[in-house]
Amino acid sequence: MLVSCAAVAAEGSGPVRIGVIQPLTGSVAYNGQAYVKGAKLAVAQRNAQGGINGRQVQLQIEDGQCQPANSVNAAEKLIQRNKVPVLAGAFCSSATAAVMAVAEKYKIPLLSGVSSKADLTEKGMKYFFRSAETDRLMARTFSKILADDLKLKTVAYIGVNDDWGAVEWRISKRI
Repeated sequence: MLVSCAAVAAEGSGPVRIGVIQPLTGSVAYNGQAYVKGAKLAVAQRNAQGGINGRQVQLQIEDGQCQPANSVNAAEKLIQRNKVPVLAGAFCSSATAAVMAVAEKYKIPLLSGVSSKADLTEKGMKYFFRSAETDRLMARTFSKILADDLKLKTVAYIGVNDDWGAVEWRISKRI
């Protein structure tokens, strides 16, 4: 998890609050819950080592359900009510795209470790960062392995019916 030094310094004393938006319910709740468990483990380890600059880290977690409107509401709550200086998540690319506008509005860094739609980083947002490869990069790499290394001529693909599955389907049809 990334917390900028400026965001931590601006926050003053007390715990370092990180706003987390993940799908805790809905079609990809398993993935969002796994992300939150991992984040809690990382925070527990960081806090056991003294936190950040001597301050404990505290997660403020909201369920965005991978829905743009719910994720925007979660971001607004985390920023306005919980006063978090940084956001992580949104998970699904459509939800992340919606939250990006909120992060820009409040000048709050937003880190996505999952959202992989290529054009998210092409929007020119100053406060959006990603640590995941794009769908385009994954599809090109994977298709090269399937065609060149495994010599496959036909591939069947089963995907989820959400924004990620739709992007993957369009890419795989072109390969």
